[in-house]
Amino acid sequence: MKRRSFILLSATGITALVIPSLSCTSVSPGSVKILQLPNQLSHICDAQTIRDIGNAYRKQVAAEANKDQLIKLLLTDNSGNSISKSSDTTALKTILGDKVKEDFEKGNVVEVKGWVLSKTEARQCAVFSFSQP
Repeated sequence: MKRRSFILLSATGITALVIPSLSCTSVSPGSVKILQLPNQLSHICDAQTIRDIGNAYRKQVAAEANKDQLIKLLLTDNSGNSISKSSDTTALKTILGDKVKEDFEKGNVVEVKGWVLSKTEARQCAVFSFSQP
């Protein structure tokens, strides 16, 4: 009986250690900052304007009104491949910059509150709107 208890307790302990690491799907704080602030737009707009654009975009595109869905879309490169959530912030900035540029080149733009934005920028504004009151 003691062996059975030992095995059960060992299995429980291992499970308790492994499960948190498996469900570690959150994006690093540095990456969140990159994902929620459109680089060029943040130089000309204040936080309230970006938040308003994000809220308007979420209402305009109901299929993308979920924060997790938006992050998933932002963490997909132009080829449709997933980008690691643990990507270094410099690489993530570059990837997002490339996505914005390609959005404009391909006409993948949206008008929100009078602003003509790439889909990537609009999604970044939408993620930002979740993180602010």
